[in-house]
Amino acid sequence: MREIVLSIIGLLSPVSLIILIVGYFIRKHKRFKKYYVGIINSPKALKPVDIMGIRGDEGHGFRSYYFERNEVDGEIRRIVNDRKHVLITGKPLSGKTRLIYQTMKMLGDNYVIVIPRMVDIDPSEFLFPPKTVQKKIMIVVFDDMDKFAGKQNFQFLMEGLLRQGAMIVATVRSGPEHERLRKTLETGHSLIFSQRFEIPSLSEDEASVIAKETGRGLSSGFDGTAGSIFLGLEAMKGRFDECSSVEKSVLKCIKRLYYSGLYLEREVFSLKQIRNLGRVWKQLELSQYQWDEIVENLEKVGFITVEGEKVFADKAILSM
Repeated sequence: MREIVLSIIGLLSPVSLIILIVGYFIRKHKRFKKYYVGIINSPKALKPVDIMGIRGDEGHGFRSYYFERNEVDGEIRRIVNDRKHVLITGKPLSGKTRLIYQTMKMLGDNYVIVIPRMVDIDPSEFLFPPKTVQKKIMIVVFDDMDKFAGKQNFQFLMEGLLRQGAMIVATVRSGPEHERLRKTLETGHSLIFSQRFEIPSLSEDEASVIAKETGRGLSSGFDGTAGSIFLGLEAMKGRFDECSSVEKSVLKCIKRLYYSGLYLEREVFSLKQIRNLGRVWKQLELSQYQWDEIVENLEKVGFITVEGEKVFADKAILSM
């Protein structure tokens, strides 16, 4: 076969050969883009949006301030430096994803960080990350790993990554999501997480420090999570109660898409998918004018932001 390929290449003109080579690398690049958010060759080059998605953008609420807790951050760094797989669990808005970002940024240049996309996998075309050179260590980050586990050929992905010697750093919400993931891993190859770390609740003193440093007040809606300080959950719940029944149904559709892992990227949804689910699940037979009015109202109260056919959902409504 090798001789046949070389014979064919020998018949090609230089221009045809260049086109063939360029086409091959373009197709390969497209396949990597399909299955990976990014493959970052140095933690120094890692950006908040790489790990956190839209939440890592300053225009969508990201803050550079970070409150470090030694019993949390120090322990996760120790586990990662020991080159052990780790599963980080915690309540919604407890800061699981931000913790991973901060941990990765503290690593040296001997690490490569791989961030897969949450999509179904076709083994016939899937490309695993290239094996690292110069003794670099590959860390693969699965944020909300239970949602990845619901995609086709997840076990194929995991087995391939583990064969390559990759470290797995993942998050999952405490409760039903964690239990689903545990069962998936048990029925697959084996349990890989010998290290599981539950993020503890913030004390009121710690929360007061965060609120002061970020110019916020500590409301009665504080529930022990960092997110409840920033997102104003109590105010959001009040606004939700004031929404019409149809507006509430639309928000519930967005939340259902989120928990089903059906989004363009984290907290970013297709307006068409929301409409389709509204018709099928909530029997929302609405005209285009009515949809436009509902979307506009939900934007005004701060639940969503719309850019063309993309809907950016506030993290608070996905956690209520």
